[in-house]
Amino acid sequence: MTSSPDVIVIGAGVLGLCTAAELAGRGHAVTVIDPGGPNASSVAAGMLAPALESLLEDLTPEQAGLLKRARDLWPAFAEAHGLALHHEGAEWRGPDAAAAVARLRE
Repeated sequence: MTSSPDVIVIGAGVLGLCTAAELAGRGHAVTVIDPGGPNASSVAAGMLAPALESLLEDLTPEQAGLLKRARDLWPAFAEAHGLALHHEGAEWRGPDAAAAVARLRE
């Protein structure tokens, strides 16, 4: 007998796989479908960087706050799924570092 999945997740990037892992951990039968090819995860390599996203996407403070809350949930998720976190910093290589720092302080 073949059973159907409870949930189908489209995309095997960082968010899709995390969603699938969380749902599977809650007892759901999950199938992940990915078309292959480049995606956001292959560019960012799973980096969670709300500060950088805030700068590059000109996010509002509320949007940046949402990203920060998501980032803060990541360590517990990683531990629950046996994932290693790397805490190396990032270096700003864009124009006008002073303006970037001022924007981050907002």
